[in-house]
Amino acid sequence: MLAAAAALVAVAAAGCASIAEGPADPSAGKVLFEARCSACHALPHPQDYAPAEWRPIVIRYGREAGMNPEEKRDVLGWLQEEAAR
Repeated sequence: MLAAAAALVAVAAAGCASIAEGPADPSAGKVLFEARCSACHALPHPQDYAPAEWRPIVIRYGREAGMNPEEKRDVLGWLQEEAAR
């Protein structure tokens, strides 16, 4: 019983940290990034990090900013696109 409860908590926590699959909408991601992230801190420039470095940042702080998996996908898509320029 305890193992089943622990497994349920792990699945729920993973869902909160997830980023939706599928194509991102970078233009929506830019708007979300500017609105949600600036509420807590100055915005970093996307090229401050390599494209691959943005994923764990978006997972961690997207959750704190109240983003759903689709919003995190869009923000990540925009950040990775800009970071690769």
